Amino acid sequence: MVKIVLVSLIVLCFWLVSPVILKSYVFSFLGINTSDVSGLYTAVAALFSALAFAALLVTVWYQKQQLDVQKRELALAKEENEKNTQIAAYTALLTYYADNSYNPIACELTPMDIAKKLNKLLGNPDRLEDEKNT
Repeated sequence: MVKIVLVSLIVLCFWLVSPVILKSYVFSFLGINTSDVSGLYTAVAALFSALAFAALLVTVWYQKQQLDVQKRELALAKEENEKNTQIAAYTALLTYYADNSYNPIACELTPMDIAKKLNKLLGNPDRLEDEKNT
């Protein structure tokens, strides 16, 4: 909030001082006769309109950058959600097989296959292979 007030005060001061600067330096350098003060404020208004348009373009660009970041984060969240769904399914199968005997007709995966897939999803792909070899 303080930044907005500060920027607003700076813009207001610049707007009040700009006719004097334009009349004293810019218009005299360009050889333009300025007997009308409203002409000075018209020139300043045009400058501020251009500044506002530039600020609008910067805002649109910034929002596009933010949307790109959100899009990447959503894609990562989707991948994690799919991974968590698979982990939950394999965990449910292992829990089922822990309570009941293995039935090859019900599922083509053996409990060891399920454990391997689960370990791979959890980031431990070689744990079962290492235990087998020891």
